[in-house]
Amino acid sequence: MFKKLFFSLMAVLLFLVNIPAASANSFPDVTSFKEEIEFLTSKGIIQGHEDGTFKPRDPVTRIQAVQMILREKGVADFSGAADPGFIDVRPGHPRYGEIAKAVELGFIDGKVNEKGEKYFDPYSHLTRAQMAKILAEAYNLEGTYPKKFIDVRDDHWAREYIYALAANGITEGYHDGSFKPAADLERQHFAAFMARHLDDTGAAVPDMAVHFIDVGQGDSIFIQTPSGKTILIDGGKRSAGEKVVSYLKQAGVDSIDVMVATHP
Repeated sequence: MFKKLFFSLMAVLLFLVNIPAASANSFPDVTSFKEEIEFLTSKGIIQGHEDGTFKPRDPVTRIQAVQMILREKGVADFSGAADPGFIDVRPGHPRYGEIAKAVELGFIDGKVNEKGEKYFDPYSHLTRAQMAKILAEAYNLEGTYPKKFIDVRDDHWAREYIYALAANGITEGYHDGSFKPAADLERQHFAAFMARHLDDTGAAVPDMAVHFIDVGQGDSIFIQTPSGKTILIDGGKRSAGEKVVSYLKQAGVDSIDVMVATHP
């Protein structure tokens, strides 16, 4: 009975999302946004770490965002760009050429301190709102979005950029209707944003991932849909709960959208 129910559910999900067969995951610590990450890696836009991991939940720095967008645009010659005038990134700085070229291309600008001096702050973490602006300006994204994010007010400085991403199918925000504009941008979310923008040029359609968690007498089944939704079917007996929670935490999962109990 349980197997029949599970495979019926799988058939419905597969029909609804129309996904291809799963491909091998090259990063052992990646479970969410796997296809987007592998697509960008194959194009040389993003890179893993020396130990073979991707560290999907690590934050993205401002200079990393610059580097990834320049790689995607195929820009490798940084000579000839005018000095942007940042007090912390002068000629001779190891990232000067990349930053100067990005300013010339018009998709980044700097900050201004209390003395009125311009600085770039290359190694600070990028927020989700800041990345929305960078992507919108890098790829001339515009548009209106019929829904509203509960934490993006009409007078928010990045409102037009955030809604431009949503209008172009790059983000849907979080399941609670928020966008979390002030939160640090995670590496996995940058990959999702970038890959969704590049989808028309050949990005792979994300797969649905299914995880079978051994909880003793039976299985707990965890499903991640192509849109990032999460489904948990059964959790085993009470004593198995910690094992399921530990597995999900290691997979970078912090919320469940749908929970199914087949025989409560």
